[in-house]
Amino acid sequence: MTTPRGSLRYEPALPCHLIDTTQYRTRTKRNPTALAALLNSIEQFGVLTPIWVQERAQDSDSLPLIAGFGRLHCQMTLGREFIPGLVFSGKDSRTQCLGYGVTENCVREPLPWYMLADVIDEMATAEDLTLSKVAQRFGISQSLCSKILGARARIAPQLQEAMAENGFGMRVIDLYAKLDEPEQHRLFARHIAEGFTADQLGNEVAKLRGKSIPTSAVLRAVLRFVSSAKLNPERPFEALVQRLMRLGKGLQAFEKKGSPLTELDAFLKKLFGDDDDRNGPAGALVPA
Repeated sequence: MTTPRGSLRYEPALPCHLIDTTQYRTRTKRNPTALAALLNSIEQFGVLTPIWVQERAQDSDSLPLIAGFGRLHCQMTLGREFIPGLVFSGKDSRTQCLGYGVTENCVREPLPWYMLADVIDEMATAEDLTLSKVAQRFGISQSLCSKILGARARIAPQLQEAMAENGFGMRVIDLYAKLDEPEQHRLFARHIAEGFTADQLGNEVAKLRGKSIPTSAVLRAVLRFVSSAKLNPERPFEALVQRLMRLGKGLQAFEKKGSPLTELDAFLKKLFGDDDDRNGPAGALVPA
C-alpha cells in the first residue's frame, strides 16, 4: 500500500478545532508513557510530522482526521490552535483513506491487531476483495490475515485493547482464541498477575481445554532438563548416568502418582531445581 502522489497538499497551519476525529479509525488511545513523551517533544520542538486529514466536504466545515490523533491531542493540550498537516483530496474514497491511515501508522509503529482487523474487514467488504487480495494490500500473508480476523471475532471485546497494550503477539492471541469468553477473562487476570510466558500460557490453555500434551512435547521437555546438567569434564558420563537414574526414578513416581502431563514441567523443575538454578532455566513444556 503506497501513499498517493498528486492528491495531497501541505498546510502549515490547520485549525485544530475544525479537525474531526470520528470519521476514520484513528488510534485514539495510546500508551500513557509514549503519550507523555510525545507531549514533551511537541512542547519543546513543535509537531515535526504533519497529521493527515481529508479535504472538507462542500456541506461541512470539518476536516476528517486520517492519522495523527496523538499529535493533535498534544497540540490542543498545550493550548495551541494550529497544527501542520497533509490534506488529501475529498474525492478519495473511504477505503482509500482507511488505507492511507494504516500506511501512516505502520510507518511509525504497527496498528493494534484488533484495529487492523476492522480496517481489513471494512476494505474487503467495501471493495469486494478476497482475503488473498486484502493480504497483498497490507503486505502480510493470507494466513496471518485470516488469524487476525479470526481473533477479532473470538477474543472478548473488553480484552482486545488490553492485549494490544500488553504487547501480546499473535501466538498468545491464538491461544486465547481457543477459549470461551469467561475462560479468557479468568485466564487473562492470572496471566497479568503471574506473568506467564507464552509456553506457560500454552500449558494453562491445554489444561482448560482438557487436552493432553503429545508425547513428542514430553520428550522435548525431558531432554531439555537432561541437557541442563552441569557435568564434570573429567568424568562427564558418570554425572550424566547419575542424572538419568534420578530422572528415571522420578518419572516412575510421577506416573504412579497419576498426575496429568501438563504438570510434568513443574515436576522436573522441582526434581532438578538445584541444578537448574546453577545452569539457567531449562524451558517449559509446551503443547504442540
